[in-house]
Amino acid sequence: MMSSHVPLFAGYLFLMADAKDRVTALTTNRIVNAIKVEDQGQLGETCVRFTKLIATGAPVTPEDKLGPGDL
Repeated sequence: MMSSHVPLFAGYLFLMADAKDRVTALTTNRIVNAIKVEDQGQLGETCVRFTKLIATGAPVTPEDKLGPGDL
């Protein structure tokens, strides 16, 4: 069982859609922008890694030490 008290990516919605469905989603006025993911495979692998990390039961918390643009 998994529970979340804070979204891992607050303000983001991940949507797998073709161009037509993207436009449909944008016309709901609930989505501000849609960013095209060029490397879908890499995104999928990253999501799998997050899922595995969460499944370990280790605490997953925001990192305050990094600022915008920091590597």
